[in-house]
Amino acid sequence: MAKKKEPEEPKKEKKTKKAKEEKPKKKRHLWRWVLGFIILFIIAFIPYYYTAYPASCTKCHSMDDYYTSWKKSLHGEDEIVCSECHVRPGYFAFFTYRIGFYREIFASALDLKLSPWGATAPGESSCTRDGCHSFNRLTSRTGELKIDHKKHSKRVKCRTCHAGIVHPNVRGIGLNTPPRKQCFVCHQKEIKKCDFCHMTKYKPGTKPKTPH
Repeated sequence: MAKKKEPEEPKKEKKTKKAKEEKPKKKRHLWRWVLGFIILFIIAFIPYYYTAYPASCTKCHSMDDYYTSWKKSLHGEDEIVCSECHVRPGYFAFFTYRIGFYREIFASALDLKLSPWGATAPGESSCTRDGCHSFNRLTSRTGELKIDHKKHSKRVKCRTCHAGIVHPNVRGIGLNTPPRKQCFVCHQKEIKKCDFCHMTKYKPGTKPKTPH
């Protein structure tokens, strides 16, 4: 007669023991992921918050004059923030600017004078981004002067004429509207031809809208 097989030991006890050991491990892994996410969120949120609001610039830098002039300007009224002009369009430039903010904190803490990463003087790509300025203008803002902006943009940069459009006379930046002598750097031959610039003839005793 064949021998009867002895009943195998139940595996339930082994499985439950293993499951009990695995549960704490899973919880530990979960908490690590949660903690890592919180740390990454804080790291990303600090520069995002501070670079999103122009007022925050004054907390670290001696930027009070720039902030005050921006607030009074049309850009300030329209709530166009610093990064929209001083950071080149594109995700990489924007990311570099925001992450580089930690360098600004370091410089401020040690009273170092460092140029911010990713920030630059406004260029044509910033001025002409969607919803902003256009080169398709043939006159000045007042409509008094003939200024073909498209032609000018091929020879000079926007800030050559409009250096102080947001920060007029702050630390020698320049004026919002270029003075007449600025025009004569290029247009010396036309210095006595009033109709070369002006839309209407000059009437004696009237004050021009654009400063000479």
